[in-house]
Amino acid sequence: VIGSSTKLAATWFAPKERITAISLYVVGQSLGIALGLVFPALYFTSSMDKDTFKSTMEIFLGVQAAMAATQLMLNVLIYREKPSFPPGPEPSSEVAEDKPTFWEAFPLIVKNWGFMAINCQFFLLQSTQNALSVVLGEISVVYGFTATDGSLIGCCCILGGVIGSVVYGKILQRTGAYKTLIMIIAGMACVVFVLIRVLITLGSLPLLSTLAFALGFNLVAIAPILYDLGVEQLYPLGESYSPTFLSMFDSAGSLLLTEYCSWLLDKADFLKTGSTKGGDQILMILPAMALIATLLSFTYSVELKRQEAIKKSQVETKIDVEF
Repeated sequence: VIGSSTKLAATWFAPKERITAISLYVVGQSLGIALGLVFPALYFTSSMDKDTFKSTMEIFLGVQAAMAATQLMLNVLIYREKPSFPPGPEPSSEVAEDKPTFWEAFPLIVKNWGFMAINCQFFLLQSTQNALSVVLGEISVVYGFTATDGSLIGCCCILGGVIGSVVYGKILQRTGAYKTLIMIIAGMACVVFVLIRVLITLGSLPLLSTLAFALGFNLVAIAPILYDLGVEQLYPLGESYSPTFLSMFDSAGSLLLTEYCSWLLDKADFLKTGSTKGGDQILMILPAMALIATLLSFTYSVELKRQEAIKKSQVETKIDVEF
């Protein structure tokens, strides 16, 4: 599903609308994550007996099954493969009709330094976001907050991401300043991580929730921007390669970082020792990763190959019409 976001945007939306479409896709994804953070915290508690837990879990699984069935019915009854007419100008016909398979495209992708640098940035920033979302509850307890507080903080982060995705998407649509926005987003994420590390010991839930909102505003918004820039860097390869390749490495990185963060928390054993060492170490690693992602922006140049091909196609069409 993630790999289809840029392909669907290219199929159904005009070039200037595609980044907004991808941003809205990320917004929907973020809202789903937010709901997943909120509702379990409201209904599942550590004091639940076995029977209550079982019945509540059955209800939640039934809700998930109903949502999946609804989505399936919408896809079968309403969804169309493509619009009746192209949504906007497309690249010229000089691009080969025979698209390479994934394994044929793989060496071309790996040799493209611009895309690989973007891949590293996505890996670093998304891994921090995903790992933090998993261990946030444990970290909250380490610094004196409750599990419910952790869910609230997580929701503020996701809410910030929803708004940030739309805001940054609109800015990018107007300016086309991919690299500048990436540097701002990664740099701001680094700054907010440092502020969280310094101020979390104050024990202020409103303050931490505000910082979480600011963190989500930047971290979540990076996904649609890098998805779209990846398509530009890899052109004339298909639109689905960018999100598929980025998400593949992000998933591996998120798994490793989450496991490492969990190991640090287990090693510190807060419940027995009362030490915040595990949380302190995690809140030093995450801003360092955001800083590296920021510095990577200086190592590659932005090549808007697809946009240039579309402009070339428009010029050729205009010449044909005149003659």
